[in-house]
Amino acid sequence: MTVSILFSIVIYRMVVVEVVRFEAFQRTRSEARIGQMFMPFRGSGLSPRLPINEELIEETKQRIAMIILIINGSILLAGGGLAYILAGKTLDPIQGMMESQKQFIGDASHELKTPLTSLRIASEVFLRDKSPTVQDAKVLIQDNLSEIDGMQSLLETLIQMNKLEYDRKEIVLNEHVFIEKIVTKTLQTVSAHAASKSITITQTVHNQKVVGSELLLVKLLTILLDNAIKYSAQSERIEIHTAIHASHITLSITDHGMGIDHKDIPHIFTRFYRADSARTRTGESGGYGLGLSIAQKIAGMHGTKIHVKTEKGAGSTFSVSLKLVSITSEG
Repeated sequence: MTVSILFSIVIYRMVVVEVVRFEAFQRTRSEARIGQMFMPFRGSGLSPRLPINEELIEETKQRIAMIILIINGSILLAGGGLAYILAGKTLDPIQGMMESQKQFIGDASHELKTPLTSLRIASEVFLRDKSPTVQDAKVLIQDNLSEIDGMQSLLETLIQMNKLEYDRKEIVLNEHVFIEKIVTKTLQTVSAHAASKSITITQTVHNQKVVGSELLLVKLLTILLDNAIKYSAQSERIEIHTAIHASHITLSITDHGMGIDHKDIPHIFTRFYRADSARTRTGESGGYGLGLSIAQKIAGMHGTKIHVKTEKGAGSTFSVSLKLVSITSEG
């Protein structure tokens, strides 16, 4: 606006000078014409002189000033509005990162409070024991290490979520990867967990190529399978199957566990949400309610969502639809 105002002042002065010059020029021409009409009377001493039109010059100056003010006002409004929009777009990522940091700190402090309190109380009880044994010390250390492992897992998961949300530079989402490869890698990851509960995992998948990140899709499927195992009873069965629909393929994981109450379904993908107490009495709760939130975030990065079909006491099916590699892109 400073540049615009200075430029306007210069323009105003130049135009005013031109107006005065033009008025003088026109007046001179008019005097010359009138002089020619009075040629026969020159000997009489008549010499026409027209007065300066001060009112016209002043009115012209005011009009010029008004036009310049309107132009500058328009520039101020348009420039201010545009600057506001651009500044908002520029600051949005920064604000998002700050909100993410605040949420990370809040989530971490909220979830770390309980295990830290547990560690403190256990240590204080041990120190108050007047005759502690080596066995008591070993039990305390083992319990403390278990709590520490849980806190470390929580922090790593939170950091992973933040990376998925705001640090995607190293993530490639347009790889062409076989569904069968994703399933095989996932089964290698969860096989020990499934074996510990004698759970059988069967698969009936179409070996089609999909578009996405192999690393993230393996992570997504691992979370879904790990949940299925966690909330299934001993010696249960879990199925992995696919269905092709035009340009997409649906990958589904079905378990025959306890299922999810319908009132909990809208919240299961929310951070730190854990469903009713029945699901936390399996002896495997050990999680912090972040897995499904991460899985849904990964699905969103692939332009899709995780869908759930469940019945209390009869199991659940988690499905995600992925884009198939077209023949054109293969070529």
